[in-house]
Amino acid sequence: MKLLRILQVSSTREFMLPESVCTLYQLQVLRIKSASSLPKRLNNLVSLRYLEANSDIISAIPDIRKLTSLQGLENFPVRKEKGYELEQLQNLNELRGCLRIANLENVESKESAIAANLKEKKHLDTLQLAWRDGEDNVNSNLDVEILEGLQLPPYLTSLMLDGYRGQSCPSWPEYQTRNIQELALRRCGMLEELPPMDQLYPYCRSLELRHITILKAVHTLPPRLQNIAIFRAPFLTFVTNEDLQLSQDDKRSIGEVMRNRTQEWFRHQYKEDLVHNEREMRNFIAAMNGREHNKSVPAADADIAAVWGRWLATHERKTELIYNRQNEAKLLLPSTITRLRLEGCNMTDHALSVCLQNLPSLTQLLLADLKMITRLPSADVLANLKSLQTLRLSDCWALTSLGGIRSLRRLGNLLLIGCPCLDIETAVLPSSLQSILFESCADADEILANANLPRLSRLTITQCHTQTASLQFRNLQSLHSLRIEHCSGLSSLVDLQELHSLEFLILQNCPKLQSVANLPGSLKSLLIHECPLLEEGSVNTDPISGVRLLGGIPVDDNYGTCSVM
Repeated sequence: MKLLRILQVSSTREFMLPESVCTLYQLQVLRIKSASSLPKRLNNLVSLRYLEANSDIISAIPDIRKLTSLQGLENFPVRKEKGYELEQLQNLNELRGCLRIANLENVESKESAIAANLKEKKHLDTLQLAWRDGEDNVNSNLDVEILEGLQLPPYLTSLMLDGYRGQSCPSWPEYQTRNIQELALRRCGMLEELPPMDQLYPYCRSLELRHITILKAVHTLPPRLQNIAIFRAPFLTFVTNEDLQLSQDDKRSIGEVMRNRTQEWFRHQYKEDLVHNEREMRNFIAAMNGREHNKSVPAADADIAAVWGRWLATHERKTELIYNRQNEAKLLLPSTITRLRLEGCNMTDHALSVCLQNLPSLTQLLLADLKMITRLPSADVLANLKSLQTLRLSDCWALTSLGGIRSLRRLGNLLLIGCPCLDIETAVLPSSLQSILFESCADADEILANANLPRLSRLTITQCHTQTASLQFRNLQSLHSLRIEHCSGLSSLVDLQELHSLEFLILQNCPKLQSVANLPGSLKSLLIHECPLLEEGSVNTDPISGVRLLGGIPVDDNYGTCSVM
């Protein structure tokens, strides 16, 4: 046993590894995925290369620095107690793959970071550095010193900072960052500006900025960037000189676009979401006016109309401030971009046009919670998106026009979610579409009626208000699956017999739906759930088999079987 090199313990139950294992000094591979705890002297296994166990259990090993042959350590949470300091990593130079160093708020000096000796870990390609208190927004100059002291591994290709509290990015030398291909900054609550990324990260292909709550500017981006995602950056603003030069009347009309269009729709919104968003806007307004952030929480009045009215007034003040600022700020993307996601930042119509004007390789465009966008760019701009296949617009409450969307010749997937202000006349969809989702959008029935969609195979309509109580489906000869959910005003479906390719139909939570006429013979699966008028008036039960039938078609009672749609 003393010469044993590989030990695997398989069990369906948790077990405790005996102390005797700690004398197997030649052991190189230890697989104990079901172990509930490890012996304290496991660090005696100086030949150990691979340890497969729960990451929390591994991170509890004291004095792990003794395992100098160890090649895998996914998570190392720093503690202040002896045996768990950051310096424990000093001689673990065989580590490879991914390493996450958590709880960096427990590091007390730059010297401790230097002693971790990350620069000698030549086999690491992915590094994640995390602080637990990233949401506290407490500026920490020590965080900057710690990052600079860590000195990145030489062949690093992926880097994530999570919860970093410094006001500026660390000044790593270019030779430490130039090989990084994936960069993610999350919960960096005090970061206001990014460094010139074209110099520090020349080969970066993926950039994620998530919950950078006071980030105000993004300047030069990596020249080879393919994927960029910006989530929840409420201070980040993109505006052009064309916006700033608009007349006061035009600026006012942009700010008020939602005032008379969405009263009915907003009665169904969550008050908590509106209150949270109002607080973000108040903080933005305070910062723009040179005041401290407003820490008071707006009251969540019992009346949703009062909450909505207060939100709308705050939104209009914020919009006015942005359109009256002094200098433009553009998001200029390299032409190599293939995927763009923008969520929870401030962008004007002209700024969006500038952002999209030269992206011939873009395949996915995901825009969410952009409350200032009132229209998509013109056909001249969108026609340049020659590769675009997926467009998702979510919670763009002020969006009234889809602009030149018809010029997107390769667009196959369209998702419209929470866009209640869309004008029917401007929603002329491209004929290339294969899949459409309408969710919380007005007049989805009229948009479909005006469209020519010969390739459409999948259609979902949920939580939508329609102009008429009847939904008609024409010119959808390729439609394969149809899903209609939570449409409270819908009473009937007609012209279904013209859907010669329809195989899956789901009708759910439509309380007023009472008529579905002329089902097509191609139908293979029909599910009806919580449509009481339809089920009581039109669904019959076969007396012999007990199967429920609608127009001779069996009704599937198992909702899960239709989830493939």
